[in-house]
Amino acid sequence: MHSVSSFSIHQQLLFRIEMMRFLYTEAVSKSRFWQGCCWNLIFALFLFICVFGCQKKDKHLVRLRAIYDQPVFSEIYMQAAQDEEKFSHFKSNPLFKLLFENRCYEEGISALSEIEARLPAFAEKKDLFRENDRFGSPEVWEYGKWGAFSPTTLHYVAFAAKIKCNLGDVSNKHLLQIGAGYGGLCKIMHDAFSFSSYTIVDFAPQLQLAQAYLKHFGINNVQLYTFDQLPSEISYDCVFSDGNFSELCKEDQSRLINRVFKQIDTGFFSGAMIPQHFGVSTLSVDGIVKALAKQKKSVSLTSLERGAYEFYWKTQF
Repeated sequence: MHSVSSFSIHQQLLFRIEMMRFLYTEAVSKSRFWQGCCWNLIFALFLFICVFGCQKKDKHLVRLRAIYDQPVFSEIYMQAAQDEEKFSHFKSNPLFKLLFENRCYEEGISALSEIEARLPAFAEKKDLFRENDRFGSPEVWEYGKWGAFSPTTLHYVAFAAKIKCNLGDVSNKHLLQIGAGYGGLCKIMHDAFSFSSYTIVDFAPQLQLAQAYLKHFGINNVQLYTFDQLPSEISYDCVFSDGNFSELCKEDQSRLINRVFKQIDTGFFSGAMIPQHFGVSTLSVDGIVKALAKQKKSVSLTSLERGAYEFYWKTQF
């Protein structure tokens, strides 16, 4: 059963500073000069609160299982799943944007370039993909002939294109997604491919929001499991993760590799190295590749900028 975790004092301080730094950077980049000055003052005030708010010791410290495995995020997920008013704008919640919907216009341009280079036929489904922005009030931008999109939705479309280009057509296959997000990637995969079955594994609050989100599109044929509930005997054709796997603790990463991934012939993952001060000890990308090699997976790895990476393994479907 999933338990809510908490930070050590040092981890709380660093996380809160990182959170406020993100909010401050975003606000200043999108504000006029006087608004930026106001945010300077607000940031200084919150920094003061963060420092003194972390002085109280936590006697019941529990080790985090993932970056997003903490009360502040779990509460946002559950409130959005249970409250229609909060659901209507959850994608614009500043705390939620620390995890998702935090991509800028330029990243949308980059994703669109990936789509047009790898799978231009996806343009025929752009109106279907655009439906992902109907709920949650995300920030959208105009992208030429593609029209208005949130950069995150374009990122998900590019991710689906990478899966097809690197692994082949996953239509009519049994798919396993590691990390629910809010359900957006599943929505795009549903639009892009006609799968036989679709399973998502994550913590309970994330699954709760994903289920509520997908119901708004009439997508009800998705199996949802927590990491502790996922049956190891179920067989899948393809497993993938857009960042979430890299944010899990090394114990959960190793368990998935040794119990689940070993039986799956095809996988595609994107991720990044997680700084230790976030309170989660993760496998290095070399550690992941070595662990997969022990399960006889031949991994193709691509290193990207700022510590990001992508890798996949595949056999013929």
